[in-house]
Amino acid sequence: MRIFKRNGYWWVDIRGYGVKRQRIKLSKWKKIAKEIADDIEAKIVRNEWLGPTNSKITFKEFCQKYLTNYAATSLKPSTYNRTQDIIDRILIPFFGDKKLSDICPEEVETFRIKRLQEVSPSTVNREFSKFRSIFYKAIEWGYLLIGAKNSLHFLFKDVIIRA
Repeated sequence: MRIFKRNGYWWVDIRGYGVKRQRIKLSKWKKIAKEIADDIEAKIVRNEWLGPTNSKITFKEFCQKYLTNYAATSLKPSTYNRTQDIIDRILIPFFGDKKLSDICPEEVETFRIKRLQEVSPSTVNREFSKFRSIFYKAIEWGYLLIGAKNSLHFLFKDVIIRA
């Protein structure tokens, strides 16, 4: 990651971290730009920064776009119905009015722990796969520029040994 000056503004050039190269306009002052760049780099290392967004879209609004633009055309009707049910009944009540960029890995873990108290690990994994799919589409469509992909992992299922 490096900062540079162009047309009177300091920019950060983000490379590596498993994502495409990005340039973000920071400030007119080098000291402030350096502090912001250091903060961004620290958050990326800790998987807490999902990147700037192209809009102030909320999770609920993006889910509606996801359902109409992707799920309705790419999934079987039965899978679409299950996806819509998971989004409407489980994901939107928890994440609904938050901006996509404000959802952090800690909140995702809180969601998973809460769901584990209610349902089995395999059900949580199924619901979480929909959540991951939504986030990956947000990254692909440019609503999130950097994804904390490493923090979106599945739970291990309990192993039952039968005699």
